[in-house]
Formats: sequence, structure tokens, C-alpha cells
Amino acid sequence: MSTNTEKTTEILVDPLNFDRSRVVIKDAVRNEFSIGDLPITTTFGDGYYLDEKGNECDLYISLTPQQCFGVSYIHDPALKKEMQTPDNAKGLQICYQMTSIKTINSPTQEEQATIDMMRALWEVAVEKVKEEMEMDDENRRIPAPTINSASAVIIKPENKQNWENVVKIPFDYNLTKDKKSKDKTKPMRMYVKLITQGSGPTLKALTSFFGPGDKKTNPLRYVDVRGIITPCLKWEGVYYGQHGNKATFGASLRFKLVEANFTPQNGSIPNRRMLGKNTSQAIEEDTDDDEMTNGSESRSSTSRPDVSKDVTDFVDPKTDKNSISALEHIAAQNTLKKNKNTQPSTKQVYKQKVNKPVEQVDETQEDSEPDQEPVKPKVQKSKIITKPKVKNIPKPKTIKKKVVVEEEEEKSDEE
Repeated sequence: MSTNTEKTTEILVDPLNFDRSRVVIKDAVRNEFSIGDLPITTTFGDGYYLDEKGNECDLYISLTPQQCFGVSYIHDPALKKEMQTPDNAKGLQICYQMTSIKTINSPTQEEQATIDMMRALWEVAVEKVKEEMEMDDENRRIPAPTINSASAVIIKPENKQNWENVVKIPFDYNLTKDKKSKDKTKPMRMYVKLITQGSGPTLKALTSFFGPGDKKTNPLRYVDVRGIITPCLKWEGVYYGQHGNKATFGASLRFKLVEANFTPQNGSIPNRRMLGKNTSQAIEEDTDDDEMTNGSESRSSTSRPDVSKDVTDFVDPKTDKNSISALEHIAAQNTLKKNKNTQPSTKQVYKQKVNKPVEQVDETQEDSEPDQEPVKPKVQKSKIITKPKVKNIPKPKTIKKKVVVEEEEEKSDEE
């Protein structure tokens, strides 16, 4: 198939219809730029997919829906896990499972097509690296880390190293907890970055996410939210260069998540109402403010036994059928005894009332029954009589009058 150097439009490919012969990887190009005062150099080989007319198109891939653990932040690998926060995040990514948990050993037709397509893209990238390695040193366009990684496979194949250590496969199993082997009891996973801008507090997601109802939402809404994702990836080509201090890779395929449908899983909570309306007749209920605020106190006071009852009402819990009621009587009796020991003496209370004669008179009038005559306010009367007659009555009589008044006050106290 002839290749037209003119780049046209985008093309969306389903893995079931993928054709490896249409994949094109351009020669590596070195890009130099700077971030602040720091110079940066990257080497990249653009990737395209040929349409029916042989035009080079940007390749977009629609993948089958799979369970996803939501969007996650990307941090500097050198940063400790406990120090990783959204404020120091460098980007966003998703973890796409190549199969479901039930189809690990027997992938569906769509899942197997996705696996085959990713491996075919990887094989084309390996062929491009081999092509570069066959050139003279002066003509090679790939950087030194890629050359060193590929040379280890070409020169010493007996070390059981293969091209998977040179060009990173897009998907793989996660390692076990001891980091010594691959955990094949869980689906293979593929980590794909979102299109983002900025970092930390200014991090902004440019990838389009569509939630339930086809409503466009911010991907940050689904950080660590479990759900079903249907992703659309863009294959950008091959990156050449170092992949960390401990990694042996010299090249890798680059994908970006450009669009996704995401349906969050809310557990047992349905997204709509399942039951019909409650058609039972409405019941009028008292909603007094005091009952709303002190409802527990009102209920407890009605069920509590009357603490003013005589102790002769007590029933032995051994003979009473309602033993709980009997035990409540015991508690009431103990409360009466305790209050009796802590109450002040009657004499002290009366002395306090004598200091306020007006209040004492008012209390006597309120407590008196209607059939009885109200008690005369003796204290108040004595004061009214004594005050105007102190000056006119002779001295001996005044003393005698005072004695009489004091005796009356003492008698009223004793009564």
C-alpha cells in the first residue's frame, strides 16, 4: 500500500477491525525546549494509521467497557507515597483492565482483539528500533539510553533478555506483594495518561468525561471513584529515551485518554426510585418544639415511677410479675433517701425566709386553700405598727411592745 505523506484527518478504529499493515511510525525526531532555566531534550517518533486512500491519519481507538477504579494522580517517582498529595501531582491517569476478573483465562472476542492490537503496535515499534540499530552510529536518530538498551539484547542474547526489555509492552500483570513475580490471578492492566495542563493546585484536566445521561463532567470528579469506563485512546507514536534509573526500557508506546464514558457504581443505592408513592392516609402528629428538642426526656418521664409515692407501694421483685417495675421502685426509694440526707434543715430554710418577709407572705397566700382564711402577714403588720408609734409611745412601753412582737414572731416560726 502506497503511503501518502499528506496528513489528513482523524480515524477511529475498533480493535476488531484493526489492520497492522496500516500502521506507520515516522523517523525519530529530537525536540529541544526548556522549562525555566532547565533545558529539556526529548526524542519522539510520530505514529499514524493509513485510511482507505493511503492518507496518514491520527489513530483513535475505542475500547470495550471495563471496570475501573477511577482517575488517579501521577506523582514524581522519587516522592514517597505518604508525601503524595493533589498539591504536588504532575498529572492524571486511569488504569484500564484488559479483561474482566471472570475472563482472565478466557478473554472475550473484544478483549482478545484489544490485546492483539496492542501487541501488534508494540511489534511495529520493535521493528523501528531494530531499523535504527542497523544504521551507522552517525546516522542513528535514537538517543543513547535506547541504543544501550537494544545493544544488551543484540550482543548478549544468552542473558535471556529480549525485546520486551527494550520496548515496553503497553500492558502487563501487576507484581505480587513481595515484588518477585507477576500476579496472574488478576487481569492485565494498562495505565493511560489523561490530557492535562499545569500541575499541583493549577492541574487541569482537558480530557472529556461523560457521566450518566451523557452529561459532560470534570474528570477530577471521579478521582478514586469505582465505575465502568469506556475509553477512547489516541496513539501518538513511540517515545525514545530513559524510563527511570532502574528501568531497562529504551522506548515505549505513548497513548493519551482523549475521551471516556464513565458510569460510577454507587453500591446498593439505586440511581432512581424503585418503589411507588406512599399512598397511605396522612396522620396528624404533634410536632411541638419542646417535644422535638426534649423528646427523650418526655418519654423517660412518663415511664419512670413516681418518686413521691410512699414506700409502702413497693412490691418484692421475687413475687411481683413485673420485676422491672419493682426494681424501678427500689431506685425511687434510694433516690428519696439520698435527697433526704442532702436537704438542708427546716430551721435554716425558715431563717432564710424571715429575711424576705414579703416573699413569705406571697407564698402563704398562694398555698392556702379557698375554704380557709388567708394567713395574716404578721411580720409585715408588726413592722407597719411599730414604725409610726416608736416616737409617741413612752420608753418602757416601747420595750414591752418590742418583746411582744418578738414573741409573736417566734410563735409564728414555731407554728
